[in-house]
Amino acid sequence: MIFRKLLKNRGVGLNLIAGFCFILLLVNGWGLRWSEIGGYLLVLLILLGGVIGLAALCGWLLHKLTRSSDVSVEQSSEKIDQLQDGEASDPDSKQ
Repeated sequence: MIFRKLLKNRGVGLNLIAGFCFILLLVNGWGLRWSEIGGYLLVLLILLGGVIGLAALCGWLLHKLTRSSDVSVEQSSEKIDQLQDGEASDPDSKQ
């Protein structure tokens, strides 16, 4: 039943089964201990978390940069509209 569900989507299911078989080969064929595999898995998860955190930080910085530049563009476009309409707030700019 579980294999049928895994093989329903063949790409994911076959990759999971192949990965599990490779891990079993490491343990049984080459004498690797389960604790070593656990250590490698922990390092992998820490590195993956770091990459995800770095990507989230970059996304947040890009969001902040585009948001601040959007405000300045809106303010400058409002000022241009005021100048074109003759409603400038500076007394020196009116002629």
